[in-house]
Amino acid sequence: MLGRVKGAIEGFVKSAGRYLPRNPNILTLLGLASSILAPPSALMGLNQAVPILIALAGLFDMLDGLAARYHGTATRAGAFIDSSLDRFSDALLIASIALMGGVDVVKLAEAYASLVGALLTSYARARAESLGFSMAGLGLFERPERLLYMLALSIIYVAVGNGEVLVIGLGVFSALTLATAVQRTIEGYRALATHH
Repeated sequence: MLGRVKGAIEGFVKSAGRYLPRNPNILTLLGLASSILAPPSALMGLNQAVPILIALAGLFDMLDGLAARYHGTATRAGAFIDSSLDRFSDALLIASIALMGGVDVVKLAEAYASLVGALLTSYARARAESLGFSMAGLGLFERPERLLYMLALSIIYVAVGNGEVLVIGLGVFSALTLATAVQRTIEGYRALATHH
């Protein structure tokens, strides 16, 4: 859904492309590094750092693709490593949200459900596209929406300091990610079943 908005934003900031490194993998790795720092920050009670790290992960995720297109350095290998590392990043950022405010069994269960939904959403797209059906922009809660939601949830928690915000917010997050996985599975099946 927000994938279309992301495209418009990238077009707007394309003039900044010349300032980006020619090798987009540098930006991909910076995004991963931001994600890696998020869970320990949450565990150590450095809650203010979590939204900053989520924002940086999202920013680098947008900029790596922009850099590749601007400099003409996009490759299939680069796209593969970017997509693979995005899955690691998803897991780390979801964990950081679950760990804010201390370890809690309910939040960990919600985080697990969220991760399953996020991975299935990505898998459904990859598998459908390997079979010839594009799912670009198809889905209620794609990665840009997930990143924005986690950013907003972490900011709200830092502002109010109420653990219930995380429990409720992560519960909604898990429901939306699982619903998107189901949506993509159904849409992919219908499309592939009607176009043998």
